[in-house]
Amino acid sequence: MLEEFSGRKKIPDLTLSLRRIKKICDYRNQQGSFSLEIDTRLTAEFSDYPYEASFSDELGPGQLKKITQDYQSSYPIIKVSSDYFENVVGYKTQRDSPENQRSHYLIVVAINDKTTLVYDPFASYFSNDTNTLMDPVEVDKQELIRCWRGELEVTDTLWVEQTNQRTLGEY
Repeated sequence: MLEEFSGRKKIPDLTLSLRRIKKICDYRNQQGSFSLEIDTRLTAEFSDYPYEASFSDELGPGQLKKITQDYQSSYPIIKVSSDYFENVVGYKTQRDSPENQRSHYLIVVAINDKTTLVYDPFASYFSNDTNTLMDPVEVDKQELIRCWRGELEVTDTLWVEQTNQRTLGEY
């Protein structure tokens, strides 16, 4: 997400190393992220630039589409329930195991009336094609929205957007 956005905006300093991203997310191997303030931590990383990370758990499909079309915003990352894997060939979840009910994250690239184009970081694990790592995957829009909302009807979404504020370096 950040690499694509930085390339679009010609700001190479927005890209972060995997190690730095794991620290921002308070990521622990085999356990996932434990931070609830990723947007705040990410915004602090961009303090030299007029960009901030935004988080919402109340977006609808129309608002998500608007973010994907906004040149001043990165592609959004959404959290989907483990139900997402029901339609992924080669992957099975065990409902009775909390370890296998972890949430999954996708980068939304585009939305139309019937489908959603997403980057799925797990796609290469479920394909024999070694080039699928960076290829977007087309997913049925209604199915993705169902998995995005989950049982609690919460739509966790994170994205980076340009602000109108000037940084201290600009004064």
